[in-house]
Amino acid sequence: PKDSSSAKKHEYWVSKLENLPIGPLSYGIAYNPHLRKVQKGPIKGFILSKMRNFMDNRSSNLRKKAAENAGTLAESVLLTKAATHDQQYHLFSSEAEYKRMLKELNDTLNEIEVELNSHSDKKWLIGEMFTAADCILAVSLNRLHWIGHEDYVINEERPQITRYWKELQSRESFMESTTFPSLALYML
Repeated sequence: PKDSSSAKKHEYWVSKLENLPIGPLSYGIAYNPHLRKVQKGPIKGFILSKMRNFMDNRSSNLRKKAAENAGTLAESVLLTKAATHDQQYHLFSSEAEYKRMLKELNDTLNEIEVELNSHSDKKWLIGEMFTAADCILAVSLNRLHWIGHEDYVINEERPQITRYWKELQSRESFMESTTFPSLALYML
């Protein structure tokens, strides 16, 4: 956005949306499938166990790769990733943390609903222009829908987000960037 008020709003939303714990919510569903209202594929059954297995073994796999790349820049990058995973593992595996992240998500979506309602005559988060903030929100909403948390996206308490979601789904760039020929194969 070019005007300063919209630019500040855009900066705020980009920062807020980039900090949503979408990754931990995505993989945390493997440890907490009972916390989603919509039990759906492809994230069910053996996919959940593959996701848990991946997260349970990620740190040791990264460390093995680091050892294979000893003395290179890749070694330090892989060790850093392993250490970060170790620090964040509780976000994926703890039910209490998962519930906390869902509350954070819920609060942010409520705030987005208020923002969209403040200019309900406009299509997107900041107004008429589709911005980077909308890109981040689109990917986040799509992921929530994909992992079985679409009740956070489409519900009676959030008519503006529901409208926004429907508008997104008719956007050609959104359809092209979020369609997978075989979602189950992609998950594996």
